[in-house]
Amino acid sequence: MIVSKKQKATPTTPIEKRTKTAKQEKIMSTAKDKVVLQLNQELLNSVASSDFTKYNELCASDLTCFEPETAGILSPLTKMTSETRVWEKRNGVWKHVHFHKS
Repeated sequence: MIVSKKQKATPTTPIEKRTKTAKQEKIMSTAKDKVVLQLNQELLNSVASSDFTKYNELCASDLTCFEPETAGILSPLTKMTSETRVWEKRNGVWKHVHFHKS
């Protein structure tokens, strides 16, 4: 534990402080979730509108992916697909760095 000269070391954090910290973490997590969901929507909109400039802005230059089409495999009767997208904050800017589609 790092303690400044003005502060006394306490072996445990009071419950009130822990609860407040947990609430703050939840708020921050929720805010981050909203940002990532908004970025996903912007990415999908850029694809739907053929806006390569916006797509390029959102994606990392070293974007990677796994999807059936990349291996030449087609699933003609697929009723549902699942996509996972990975976003990473680079120099303060969110970048789409990987996706997996199955």
